[in-house]
Amino acid sequence: MEILYTTNNEFGEAVFARRDEAHTVSRIRRALNNASTWGEFRDLMDPFEYQYLVEKNLGQSLDEVAPDEPFNANAIPGVADRYYPTWLQARMLEWFPKRLILKYDGVITALRGDALVIPGDYAEEVADDLRAEGYTVARTDLAFI
Repeated sequence: MEILYTTNNEFGEAVFARRDEAHTVSRIRRALNNASTWGEFRDLMDPFEYQYLVEKNLGQSLDEVAPDEPFNANAIPGVADRYYPTWLQARMLEWFPKRLILKYDGVITALRGDALVIPGDYAEEVADDLRAEGYTVARTDLAFI
């Protein structure tokens, strides 16, 4: 499994994510943070993710969304509550080795559901241990948090 990690977040925590999820969440965050119109948001998003958001979350068809209409990320359900996009610290609980949680003083929080918090000071050591367990691990500056 290919893992990317960063400590580039407001609390300096180490966040490890599968490469594909890190790229997906990074792309969504970039679109949410940078789009000023719905057309720009559409262009920055993955086409399937955009269609899902519009049709399933907003209950509209794609042709009902005016591309020049101002975009507000909080119009998308879950963004204001920080439930969307995927919270990668919660996803860590699905694959992160339990022994490393204990070794590096990891904490499982219940702030918005269970999530794993690893102190950022341990990021390099955790990455080395994950590599020793067979993971491919690389530091990234992607904004996926």
